[in-house]
Amino acid sequence: MRRYMCHLVHIKKRFKKVMLTFPMRGHSYLECDKYTGFVNQQFRAEVPSDWVQHFKQAQRSPHPFAVIHCDSAVFRNFSHHLDPLFLAKCQWSTDHFERSNP
Repeated sequence: MRRYMCHLVHIKKRFKKVMLTFPMRGHSYLECDKYTGFVNQQFRAEVPSDWVQHFKQAQRSPHPFAVIHCDSAVFRNFSHHLDPLFLAKCQWSTDHFERSNP
């Protein structure tokens, strides 16, 4: 995520600055987070279609969840796109510290 944001700011020049905020666990009031409370997280699915049925049945009123089937063509591989722009190894040497027992 950090590499992608760096790419958008410095290479594509789409933004001047990007601020990432990581909310504290349990303190999100987004609608999507509220609805995940309807899903039984202890549910054991054997195949992905079990999850589809489980999500469809998780909420019936006022309207059931809409489950959209996505194949791999929908998702993009940003790592493949960004790898040539960033070094795989650190440019400077790093020291390895070992913990010694007193």
